[in-house]
Amino acid sequence: RKSRKRLAVASSARAGRRPPRGAVAKAQPKRGGRVKPQAARPRALLHELDAERLELEAQNDELRAAQHAMEASLERYTALFDFAPTGYAILSPQGIIGEANRAGAALLAGARGGLVGRPFAALLSPGARSTFAGLLATTLERGTTETCDVELLERSEGASTLRLAARAITGGARARERMVLLAFEDVTQRRRRERAHEL
Repeated sequence: RKSRKRLAVASSARAGRRPPRGAVAKAQPKRGGRVKPQAARPRALLHELDAERLELEAQNDELRAAQHAMEASLERYTALFDFAPTGYAILSPQGIIGEANRAGAALLAGARGGLVGRPFAALLSPGARSTFAGLLATTLERGTTETCDVELLERSEGASTLRLAARAITGGARARERMVLLAFEDVTQRRRRERAHEL
């Protein structure tokens, strides 16, 4: 049959007649047709989805482990800060108290909640405030730990002298906000002994 159709097409072409429709359709290849991409097999898709699910679960496990580690570290930091024998306070660059530990509140003779939001300089004697301002400025400018001795406002038991050590840190409400970690201790008795030796 195929040979007969080829002969029919050839004879029609020689005779100037139009070849049969079926013969032309089979004799001439289609042009411009696109080969459609083969659809992915369902099993391959399920395998890919399962692999992605396992990867996401592993990432979630890592994130949860990192979160637990951060929470544990924060608890240790809070315990060390809160129960340290040395007074600690975290100040803004302007010297406003953001946090204070128990020892710090006792040294400053104030409730911890009442200290938050107050300028640290307001707790010092007027003559010591410029010294404290210089301490803050130098610490923030140089990024070094600076120390100085200042006197608190005089109370009924007399004036107390604090030794301050300030260090610039990063923290606060914004991740990159500069803060000051202030450590302080009462050196009143030490200063009195030093003065007595000098006489």
